[in-house]
Amino acid sequence: MSLGSAQETKTMMVAEQAVPAIVTLLRGSSDVNTLQFCLLALCNLLTLEENHLPVLQQGGLKAIISQAMAEPEPEGQGQEGIKESCALAFFNLSCGEVSERSERALMKTSILAMNQHPRNGYRHNGYIHY
Repeated sequence: MSLGSAQETKTMMVAEQAVPAIVTLLRGSSDVNTLQFCLLALCNLLTLEENHLPVLQQGGLKAIISQAMAEPEPEGQGQEGIKESCALAFFNLSCGEVSERSERALMKTSILAMNQHPRNGYRHNGYIHY
């Protein structure tokens, strides 16, 4: 597979709504391998700057934030890989030029996801505290 065809495949996957399917798998699974593979799929899709905004619009960032902020299971097996995959997805999303529209979508999604998370210190009377 040439570099061009790999890029075309990533673009087509996003255009064909693969991201909502990945997000559904992330929300519905507790299997560590499934979670990590889904996050790595999002990482790969986010290596193309042209996919950033569509992935944001299709719920990809909110799903990544949810996994990044999730409390580890008591047995904790494989949680490091999930957190690493989240970090890589954040890194890929942060690379490249960010249009003003993408930046607004990124900020809105991040704030909403953090505001909905039950961790202490993140939400108080609807405001986010750091």
